[in-house]
Amino acid sequence: PAHWNLTKGQAVVNTIAGRQAFCLTEGNYVHVVPRIKKVSYLTDPFTIEFDMYTDGQGNENPNLVLNYTNADGSESSGDVYFARGDDGGRGGVSTSDFPSNGFDASLPPALENGYANKWHHCAIIYKAGQLKCYVDQYRILVVPDLGCVPTSFAFRGLADGVHPMVITNVRAAAGGSMNMVG
Repeated sequence: PAHWNLTKGQAVVNTIAGRQAFCLTEGNYVHVVPRIKKVSYLTDPFTIEFDMYTDGQGNENPNLVLNYTNADGSESSGDVYFARGDDGGRGGVSTSDFPSNGFDASLPPALENGYANKWHHCAIIYKAGQLKCYVDQYRILVVPDLGCVPTSFAFRGLADGVHPMVITNVRAAAGGSMNMVG
């Protein structure tokens, strides 16, 4: 938590399923920003990875916020929404509030059952306008042209004390290779 600025909601470090994790609670859209001195620090290409945990019962879905600059110089942000899976076959990844909008995909059948009460690795790769989103080893969503160049990131989402948004092992890196086809 010393590396994060909590701008809305509450947060605590706790042990969840045997791992130290950042538990974001008590907030209608809890919001945390990494403490990075530069305002614009994401490069093209970049990767962001994190691990998430859910019991599959609440609304604890991490939204990875990507901030970007509009053509007129104003600042905006969009969300890459990692909808938590549950044992009822729900879950997926979607985007909102980017210039190109309305992309979403469900978790593959291999993840639909037995998703809850386990750690899952989430990742995004951005390169030359294209965004690819992964959960565990599965590529879930491809956005062929995001319509913007992200400059920084944060996390936000719905959370409460009973069903916190649980994340750990957050990593952001310059670079990242991916096949640009599909």
